[in-house]
Formats: sequence, structure tokens, C-alpha cells
Amino acid sequence: MNEKPQRAFLVVEDELMILGIVKSVLSSFGREVLTATTINRAREIYANCSSNIELLLTDVALADGSGLTFAAGLLEAAPKLKVILMTGFAFHGDDLAGLDEHQFVLLEKPFDIESLKRAVTGLISSPTI
Repeated sequence: MNEKPQRAFLVVEDELMILGIVKSVLSSFGREVLTATTINRAREIYANCSSNIELLLTDVALADGSGLTFAAGLLEAAPKLKVILMTGFAFHGDDLAGLDEHQFVLLEKPFDIESLKRAVTGLISSPTI
């Protein structure tokens, strides 16, 4: 029997309280939720599980680098990956240049649980490129 691999979400967030809440909400989607508090750890997880990960949800500003740069790098190798960027910072149009072409969704902190669920549902139910 060929068992279908478990689909997963990867969450990269260095604020543990937010990470816990996001993980709890995402687990309701029936996917494995993998978590990392640094980009370096997220790279390790992605290297081991890339074929299962359908959604990356990352903070934009992390202690060890830019979540936006990390996401853009993953999208070069896996253009069908869905991405949600979380940020507590105000952005100008130029800051997020190219986001539409890469299918990013931006969630501005603080966001509520329903906004997170809507963003995830919208991405995982949309057809891939």
C-alpha cells in the first residue's frame, strides 16, 4: 500500500506565545504543524520535510534574519509553496515588491484567530500555480 505522506505546515516565529497560539489554530486543519523559532532551524526542518510542507507561515523579522528573504528563497526551489507572512511592522508598497507574484499573504500583528483561519483556508484551498 502506498500511504500518502502527511501534509504539513511550517511555522517560524520567535515569540513563543504567538508560536503556541498559531500552532494550536493550525492543528485544527488536520495537518502536522512543524515549528521553529529561528530561520536556521526552519531550514533544517524544511530540508528534511520539504515534500510534505504545503504552507510556510513566518514572521518577517526574526532574531537571525528576514522571514521574507527565507520565504523567497524557498519559493525559488518550490514555487507551489504557499506563504503567509506575519509582521508587527508597517510596510510600504516597495517593501513587499513581488509578493503577489509569489502568492504571499500578509497578516499584520496583532491578528485574530479568525483572520489566521481565513488566510490559511484561502491559501490551502486555492489551486497551485
